[in-house]
Amino acid sequence: MAKAKKPKKAVARIALTTANASRIIRRLAQDSNAVYFTDHASKRMAQRKVTRPQVMECLMKGAITEGPALDIKGCWKVTVSRAVCGDGIDVVLALDWDAESASYVVVVTVIRD
Repeated sequence: MAKAKKPKKAVARIALTTANASRIIRRLAQDSNAVYFTDHASKRMAQRKVTRPQVMECLMKGAITEGPALDIKGCWKVTVSRAVCGDGIDVVLALDWDAESASYVVVVTVIRD
């Protein structure tokens, strides 16, 4: 008679805190090669006259105003905000679900206040 298999337990994901997300984003933003821009983000930056250096400053010195929240694709979505050159900028970004080992940031869109 075959033994009944035990059901597999789901791996619990540890919630990413705002403090940890901020630390990770700042660490990754130190190297511009670790920051990727989606086509959508690049188009919105051109439309809203926001430069890459402004986005990088926002990532390095801004405050998290929304998230981190795990999306349906398994990425952590975060909004970082900062006043840069007199304008308010919001950068919406994504991190791998295992943010502690993330090696890059994906800029999803950029909003200018």
